[in-house]
Amino acid sequence: FGVPAAPAVDVWFHSFGNNLVRVGENVRDRNFSDAPEQGKHYGRRVGFLISLLPQFPRLTELWRWSRKQRALVAALPYPAAVLDCHVSLLDVLRCHAAAAWQWRLVRRWRRLANVRGCCEFSGIACDDILLDEFERSFRGSIQQTMLYAIGLANFLSKETATPTVVTYGELLGPMRAIYHLARKAKQEVRLITIQHAMDCRNKLGAYARAQEFAQHGEAEGNCFSPTPDLFLVQGTQYREILEGFFPPQRVRTIGSLKYDCWMVALGRQVEITGRVRQKLGVGGRRLLVVAPSVNDDAEIFNVLQRVPLGDGWLMVGLPHPVISRERLALTAALYGFGTQLIIPEEMSMLDLLVACDLVVCGSSTVAIEAAIFSKPAIRIIGIDTFPQFPEDPMIPCFSDPVELTNWLASDFVLASHRSKESYRAMAEKYFHKIDGHARDRLWHAITSHQAVMQTRSSECSC
Repeated sequence: FGVPAAPAVDVWFHSFGNNLVRVGENVRDRNFSDAPEQGKHYGRRVGFLISLLPQFPRLTELWRWSRKQRALVAALPYPAAVLDCHVSLLDVLRCHAAAAWQWRLVRRWRRLANVRGCCEFSGIACDDILLDEFERSFRGSIQQTMLYAIGLANFLSKETATPTVVTYGELLGPMRAIYHLARKAKQEVRLITIQHAMDCRNKLGAYARAQEFAQHGEAEGNCFSPTPDLFLVQGTQYREILEGFFPPQRVRTIGSLKYDCWMVALGRQVEITGRVRQKLGVGGRRLLVVAPSVNDDAEIFNVLQRVPLGDGWLMVGLPHPVISRERLALTAALYGFGTQLIIPEEMSMLDLLVACDLVVCGSSTVAIEAAIFSKPAIRIIGIDTFPQFPEDPMIPCFSDPVELTNWLASDFVLASHRSKESYRAMAEKYFHKIDGHARDRLWHAITSHQAVMQTRSSECSC
């Protein structure tokens, strides 16, 4: 990729290579959708910061992966910088040396007597599980996080302007290092995160303690507190949770950028349904869409294999964007769905949501997205899985195939005849105002924040 000189950019959109997708002749980040294009209407120059490191391939696939990523980055209609190119060999060696030293300290600390029994649930000691997981993070994930943050810090240190960086990393663990090192490299950088998916109290990265964050934005806290300056949430559901520990004055509600492009589909549901069902050969059958998230496909198929669907259903599946179709097909075959499950090559989840009769997923946000089109959805989770989503009476959850069979025989009919208003009300609790203007609310938040920060800088200089 090389390290070209950074162009003059006002707002950088921070993206991952595996989230870049082709939409017609254009390339977009699926989480930002077409929001960057709106920057020109607000007088802002837009660029993309691409991080490839988190999805680095096996060595045998390196050439094909590199060729694909080069083509995607080159097709972006904006200036782009690949952050991995700003990590030197010395950075890599120092990072791994530091991680090795920290791992030795952790091993020594773990043997101390006062560490034993540090974590209990209902009288059951869980410290070994917790400490094993902590120690396992030194096998690559900590090093990856550090290098990821170093790349952004090195890039920002060369920036002469005061940039704004928009990311969708929220408050996830790797982002703490990024926020910290970004400010250490350039304290005046403005960091804004958007909520990219459904969050709840059960998701570890989405729920924290108030004392972890600087509450007043003071200079020292702004430099060292590993947080964004603004957190832009999708709806009231997560905002109520977030404001319980994150400074409320730094939270805004904008809706979901992803669904701005769905407004056209809402007005063409009959046309899209006819086209999709004809292409799939649905006929008089009901269309069931299996939409697994990153690691729950096996749990879903494990339950579905014991549910007698019969000939009245056509099963179609699409994997999560970071999971290959080949992996989904392999998992389905392991549970006896090798010939029953159709995985269409040229069909989007949007098309399937419009045309389907039922959505089956695990922890995916697709269960709520289906409500935008007034379609019923259910969740399937393993009996030993801790749920990572809030309970909702309109989205039943199953781990017992008998209960699911009974639901399909009776309650499915009731769910499929709920009013559009009830589905819409549920969807808008998670996604504020599904009206096609989330991108405008994003840019209003960006420009308003930039104006406030510039005013503060002027006052300080006086």
